[in-house]
Amino acid sequence: YDVREIEGKMNERGVVMLDSILALAIVMLICLSILPYASFLSTEAIYAKQMLHASEVALIGTSFVAKEDREAGHHVIDSVTYYWHYKPGEICVDFKSVKGDELYCVQANQIMQ
Repeated sequence: YDVREIEGKMNERGVVMLDSILALAIVMLICLSILPYASFLSTEAIYAKQMLHASEVALIGTSFVAKEDREAGHHVIDSVTYYWHYKPGEICVDFKSVKGDELYCVQANQIMQ
């Protein structure tokens, strides 16, 4: 290698343009490989939150059953409508989650535990 040839391709800090492009390509590759996993984690977090909201709506529904003798109703949380309905011995909540249609049911014996 001729030192004068390499010096001509360096910037004022002594970094060769090829090294900079290679480092940038490696950083981009790492970031792009993490994106699908980050999206998966985001979807799972939203799904867990929606399931928590479904259990809250089931609890709200049981209070309506006990106080007002209602057998069905709905509740909106974060722009998602949760429909609850009561049958003797269980309460179920229907809603559209990020994974599709969901049915979350709680048996009376699960409530008492």
